[in-house]
Amino acid sequence: MSKILVTGVNAVQCGHRPKLDYASSVQALCRSLKSAGHEVELRPAQVGENLDQYAKVVVYLASMRGFMCG
Repeated sequence: MSKILVTGVNAVQCGHRPKLDYASSVQALCRSLKSAGHEVELRPAQVGENLDQYAKVVVYLASMRGFMCG
């Protein structure tokens, strides 16, 4: 069993439940990894944080244009 961190750039990708009740790819990935026997953490990562304790780190990306208004 390996320890895996899943993180991203928006709230859903960092573990917050979406306001609308839908299945996100982040949730599906975490459930799949857990059912395969891995220990999974879904949370924000800090810049400069030591991630040596994790066998793998999955980082979800999103377009920065999604944060622009107007």
